Amino acid sequence: MENEFYNENDAYIIVPSDEYDVAILVGTNPLNFDDDNVDVEIRFKNGSLYTATFFTTQNIESIFRKNRETGECQSGLYFYCKDMIIVEKLTIENIVSTVKSLLKEDLFYSIFDSQNLD
Repeated sequence: MENEFYNENDAYIIVPSDEYDVAILVGTNPLNFDDDNVDVEIRFKNGSLYTATFFTTQNIESIFRKNRETGECQSGLYFYCKDMIIVEKLTIENIVSTVKSLLKEDLFYSIFDSQNLD
């Protein structure tokens, strides 16, 4: 699945399915599967949109190190991100599988943030 949808020249990756599309907003730099974070949008076929940010465990450690050096977040005392999902590796397969699992386990709507103007 990795190379099927990923083109490092694209700013995003779209993985379609019957019920929803997964848009992985990778930006213009190649995705680092071990140490990175990425915004993910889920657009259901009815038009509703939900977002979350996927982080790798290594990326969280890198953010803490950076914050200790820059003084952000009280010099690395804490780190937060609304709608955070942590994965071991930031692969397309892991992201898509996580979304499927959260939907199946009825956890999706409590983790992903609604972007709908209800």
